Amino acid sequence: MENELILEKLNLIEKYIVGLKEILNVEVLLDYTGFAKSHIYKMVHKSQIPYSKPGGKVLFFERTKK
Repeated sequence: MENELILEKLNLIEKYIVGLKEILNVEVLLDYTGFAKSHIYKMVHKSQIPYSKPGGKVLFFERTKK
């Protein structure tokens, strides 16, 4: 029971820290948004979300402030 509480609190802290990042990769974006990886790639393919590919391989997304 105590381990579950610790893990829950760690997950909340991790989500808060991710929310502070300005640039996200696909894996972090998945955790941040809760979307499926295929949905993220589909939105990229349809140019529905802004992204960059500085090295030509890895996708990066800029988190915008509301």
